[in-house]
Amino acid sequence: MAMRLALPLASSLGRAGLSGALCLSAVLALPAAAQDSAFGNWSWSVTPYVWGTGLSGQVGAVAGVPPADIDMSFSDILDNLDMGAFATFSGNNGRFGISGDLQYTKLSGSSRSLRPLWGQADVKTKLTVATLLGDYRIAGSPQYELWLSGGLRYWDVETTIALTPGLRPGRSVTGSDSWVDPVIGLRGRRALADRTFLTGWAYLGGFGVGSDEMADLFGGVGMQFSDGVSAVFGYRWMSVDRVDGGFVFDTVQQGPLAGVTFRF
Repeated sequence: MAMRLALPLASSLGRAGLSGALCLSAVLALPAAAQDSAFGNWSWSVTPYVWGTGLSGQVGAVAGVPPADIDMSFSDILDNLDMGAFATFSGNNGRFGISGDLQYTKLSGSSRSLRPLWGQADVKTKLTVATLLGDYRIAGSPQYELWLSGGLRYWDVETTIALTPGLRPGRSVTGSDSWVDPVIGLRGRRALADRTFLTGWAYLGGFGVGSDEMADLFGGVGMQFSDGVSAVFGYRWMSVDRVDGGFVFDTVQQGPLAGVTFRF
């Protein structure tokens, strides 16, 4: 497994990974540009993170090959997660803000759910997700803040299924799909003591526009090291249900998450 958080990773990720990296580069450039623009009153944060995510559910690549049941548990993450790169960002000016999330995961595993037609299905999935939200603070004090968020989430998924012979000859199929989901939800933070805090979010989306449904939940505890640096550790659960012809991606990703936040 190779897990990297640096942007040069984009050169090996192909079209989807490169577009995500370019978006992240633009986001990271915003705080510097803000010093000489109308955005100078905004405060920003960037959080590179690692997510020990597994993948379970059903995936299908093309018509004529039934979807395979997969269960790539995060407990077997060293075997299943081939690559990952993740980062969130946020900016606010008073009660208004923007936030987003960039994800790239490459997972692999095997399934025997297509027996006896085929002996084994070796599944490889590349998943790129980019989210951009507008935020409005609906409640806040020195001890807590609660934001209402709404925006869009872009998905780009490629699935390859290699089938060993069974009643039918072995074959390999690849399918890909991309779509955009509307997203709405809440994110917040609550101080516990001088340097510790709770943080999390809850987003829902899809609503039949892109996917049939989508959910993204996170909860964690953080430690504030200084005004500009903090760390967080928690658990993230994300689901999506997308069917488009023979392409099926009805899955749940979940696992522990740890990140470091830099504030500007």
